[in-house]
Amino acid sequence: MGDLDDEKFKCRESFRNALKCCNNHPEPPSDVNLYECFQLPNTPVSCEREICIATKRGTGKPNGEIILDKLKEEVEKDFSGMAELLEAIKENCLDGNIEIYGTPDMCELKKYRHCMEHQLLATCSDWSQESSCDGIKEKTEKCVKLFES
Repeated sequence: MGDLDDEKFKCRESFRNALKCCNNHPEPPSDVNLYECFQLPNTPVSCEREICIATKRGTGKPNGEIILDKLKEEVEKDFSGMAELLEAIKENCLDGNIEIYGTPDMCELKKYRHCMEHQLLATCSDWSQESSCDGIKEKTEKCVKLFES
């Protein structure tokens, strides 16, 4: 893994913590049918959770294949009240190069998730001032720039 790839990997891992510090991010779908999906492992190599969610939401197949038209529909619905975020997801994830958001061996569903999280953080306008979030905004801004180069 090259230096830039290593930096991007570290950033993807830190994005999960950063999401907790963005006050204006949308709530995840509250569909009770997804509860079992969130009990599945969420590791860098496993796509079980993403496959479960995509299958239940109708945006993917059990083999991990994405149903892009349905994903676009769900994204429109989920982010309809957040124009800047919706536009960023459309441009960079749905119509952009999804490969930069993961390693070559990572499943596409996880790359889409990483891309959407990335766009959410790139458009975050209200960061928590709690001590556990100290430095997160600055680190996130640095990480966002890595994916733009």
